[in-house]
Amino acid sequence: MSEARTVTYRLATPEEEHTFFRRLFDITRRPEFEQAGLSGEALDTMIESQYHARTTHYKGAYPEAEYRMVFADADLVGGMIVEERDGDLHLIDITLLDERRGQGIGTRVMSDLIEDAKRGGRGVLLFVEQFNPAQRLYERLGFAEVELVGIYRRMVWKDLCTHPTESDKGM
Repeated sequence: MSEARTVTYRLATPEEEHTFFRRLFDITRRPEFEQAGLSGEALDTMIESQYHARTTHYKGAYPEAEYRMVFADADLVGGMIVEERDGDLHLIDITLLDERRGQGIGTRVMSDLIEDAKRGGRGVLLFVEQFNPAQRLYERLGFAEVELVGIYRRMVWKDLCTHPTESDKGM
């Protein structure tokens, strides 16, 4: 598939927050749990449990977060969760459907987020797992690691972000 010509966004409905973002979680985490030896009902139960735990954490730690649907050439291709806090944009989660990765969509989404931050005089903060290949994209776009928190790298764009909040430290 060729590179997307247009990337657009809209806020998710409450139903989509559960159904589509649950699907994205499954796409990302199922292979990890399968590598740990889980399968069948045990795997499904673990994924549901972990999704519930993550959702509960996000709703508590990021109560003003926006769940955004990502479209490429009018096709639903992913989602992202973003919250404005302390004058910065916090990218809480971003996931693209497997079949739409490697087409420049992630780069476009992140570039759009950076442009939004620039317009508002804000920085962008995110956490990325140390083994996640997306960290190379973030570095290419100007993000720099400012600290290591467990298995996560805390990264900021152009070092414009303010100091971490207590909920960020609890990632």
